[in-house]
Amino acid sequence: MQIWRRFLEAAAAGEGLASVTRILREETGQPCLIMDVAFRVLASSFPPGTEDLWEEDILPCEVWRGTEGEEFFAGILSVQGKQVDFLTAAIGHQELWGYLVLLGTRDEGYREYLRAASRAALVELSRLRAHQEAERRFRNEFIQDILYNNLPSREAIITRAQLWGWDLSRPQALVVLEYREPPEAGLSAAMERLRQLVGRVVSRECPQAIMADRSEQLILLLPHPSGSPGEAKAWLRKFWEGVTGEIGRCLPRRDLVAGVGRFYASPDQLYRAYQEAKLALHVGRFLYPGAGITFFDELGALRFFLNQGEQELADFYEDVLGPVEEYDRQHNANLLPTLVEFIRSSADYALTAERLYIHVNTLRYRLRKVEELLGVNLRDINTLLNLYAALQAKVILERL
Repeated sequence: MQIWRRFLEAAAAGEGLASVTRILREETGQPCLIMDVAFRVLASSFPPGTEDLWEEDILPCEVWRGTEGEEFFAGILSVQGKQVDFLTAAIGHQELWGYLVLLGTRDEGYREYLRAASRAALVELSRLRAHQEAERRFRNEFIQDILYNNLPSREAIITRAQLWGWDLSRPQALVVLEYREPPEAGLSAAMERLRQLVGRVVSRECPQAIMADRSEQLILLLPHPSGSPGEAKAWLRKFWEGVTGEIGRCLPRRDLVAGVGRFYASPDQLYRAYQEAKLALHVGRFLYPGAGITFFDELGALRFFLNQGEQELADFYEDVLGPVEEYDRQHNANLLPTLVEFIRSSADYALTAERLYIHVNTLRYRLRKVEELLGVNLRDINTLLNLYAALQAKVILERL
């Protein structure tokens, strides 16, 4: 078809995403957009006199929900107080690369135009992605050298960072973040969307920040704000609220967790902050599931376990909670998860029962069984402290 030829010739000539939207607008007469997976507008074309129709650069999450696993999706958007029809096509098949959107119509007769335009857009996005991937790979390699203490000195780190336009002579806060639960499918696409969404917040709230990624995690180096440690942590919590707020607008079914290491004045100590941040994230997910962001320096006694050997930690856990775990194994019971939730709930019976969706009498029965197995009194603060410490030891063992 002629329409396919026009789009593919433009893609072969490398005319860019702007040419794709221009051709699509000329063929359909409708305003159109190309967005990345984070709903950031990469290119657009509007009929003369309608350039001000679209001012926002994020589409509502209904677009994401509708196009997840679908080639096309039609709906209605609220634009400047008006209801506007739209027709969306996903760019990419096995992997989602972005979206094509026609504004002002839901006419399915335009599907072939969108299908042809999406192929051309995929070619252009693949070119753009190749350049971005090369840059990110080199950036990640440098950050990895810092995080694993592979560079010879503080001066070497600062000098190499200057080549990227970064100032690592300033103290940095190191944050590691990831999905609370890994996406069931399409992890690479989910991580790409997460990188772009977090990158949007970073560029707006902290332009001097450095972002890198490793496997399923994002790593942020944020210039330490001036003021007391308490003020710095308050700033980080506000920054985190901005990140989760941005994610929530586009990915309402995703949930993030983060860990923050201690603040170090010199970049040659960031490898320590990295290990601390990873541990804080792991502990926070297990022991503080509602926190979202966990600071290493707030882990309390858990920090004293870090210098202990694995065998000492394993022996401590076995001495304190081994009988409960063995009972669960032999009787297919749930005493240990019940005890964990009881401690998480600050020994509040009503709250624990509510969180476990069980009757409070069932909870009391299970906890009495724990007391019998361990020979302890769960109303004693020293007992609860000991049990909590054993759970922390288990967390470190799993992390190791």
